[in-house]
Amino acid sequence: MLDFARAQITDRARLRIALRVLPFVFTLYYFFATGAFASLWAIPTAFLSQTTEPLLSVINSIGQTGGFFGPAIVGRLNDKKAPFAKV
Repeated sequence: MLDFARAQITDRARLRIALRVLPFVFTLYYFFATGAFASLWAIPTAFLSQTTEPLLSVINSIGQTGGFFGPAIVGRLNDKKAPFAKV
């Protein structure tokens, strides 16, 4: 009986440690996963002329705008289509 109680305490302690470490692991993953973006954006500008470089910034700003407003638009459309429905 004593060994079972001790095992439960260690499982709870392991869970607490995992919950404390998990955000750090996700932060490291995001940092290294997105670290290549800067080099990927630098490659096309090395091959393109200076007249086409502003086009990349326009394309990027359109994508960023869609990423910002997209979830709100989809949410409003979903609410109008089926309000209070379980998805």
